[in-house]
Amino acid sequence: MTAEYVEKGDSVQSHIVFTNGRSGSNFLVDALNQHPHICNYGEVLGSYMPSMKLHRWFRYGGWSVESYLDFICTSRLHFELAQRYSRRARSKRGEPVRDKSWANVSSLGFKDLGIRFSAHELDDYLLRRNQLAVINLYRENTLRRAISLLSLHKTGRVLSRTGDDAPRERLILDVDELLSMMEIMEREKERQLVLVEQLPPDRVYSLSYEQMFETPESMRRHLRGMFELLDVAPIHIMTRHERILSVDLTETISNFSEVARAVSATRFHAHLDNYTGAIGQGATQDRVPGLDTERDSAAIDLRDSTWSKQP
Repeated sequence: MTAEYVEKGDSVQSHIVFTNGRSGSNFLVDALNQHPHICNYGEVLGSYMPSMKLHRWFRYGGWSVESYLDFICTSRLHFELAQRYSRRARSKRGEPVRDKSWANVSSLGFKDLGIRFSAHELDDYLLRRNQLAVINLYRENTLRRAISLLSLHKTGRVLSRTGDDAPRERLILDVDELLSMMEIMEREKERQLVLVEQLPPDRVYSLSYEQMFETPESMRRHLRGMFELLDVAPIHIMTRHERILSVDLTETISNFSEVARAVSATRFHAHLDNYTGAIGQGATQDRVPGLDTERDSAAIDLRDSTWSKQP
């Protein structure tokens, strides 16, 4: 993109949540967007996204996907259109509307998947954008990530929100499909981490899903670190308890004994170590820690050590 397209200029920082599916990025984008000085548009490279549909029209004027991403990170026109779209969508869902002022926004960005950058031959995009702040989010446990994606494919449910009482259907997994998916996901993660390692450390905040949700204090520490990367003051953050999978995967997967036997014979055997009812003791959390029930919400004051439940 040439300089004449830049509308906000040096007064705004660009950022990306660089991730791959089922790694906690929906939670993270929601947390970032609670800040009055941050606007993250979420995924923008999916063919079904409104902004990408617009790009397919604009590109006939000579715009590349690269120009489209630059435009998103700088344009007031895109910001205002996105704000209007968000207001309508949230109003229809009965959710609080988040009105933001262009004058107050100091960091514009988006999130997207590493595999989509590869699909558009943009693997070097992050390397060539020297001012782009990168929040690198990945999931260490490839087994649980694969199961989460298979659950999404079967149920169509991206997450479970406060007050969602829909019954959870137990899954019967095709073991060969699961193992194949895990290999693909592991290669995606390895490629993502190698690319990010090439970036200057002062431009990157890198963390795993497991690190983020390990404890309430770890969540607070990492959210604060990301706000510091984006050069905004820490604030209160409201979280909603969201999860798809049970902590104990034997409650989610009918044939988990078969799954465990197959995975234990692969390089992913260590991913079974923390599953109740499988191999080893304990349970891996797939939810906001520190909350007692699915209906709790929490406020995190990133300015001090307060973690308080809300009525």
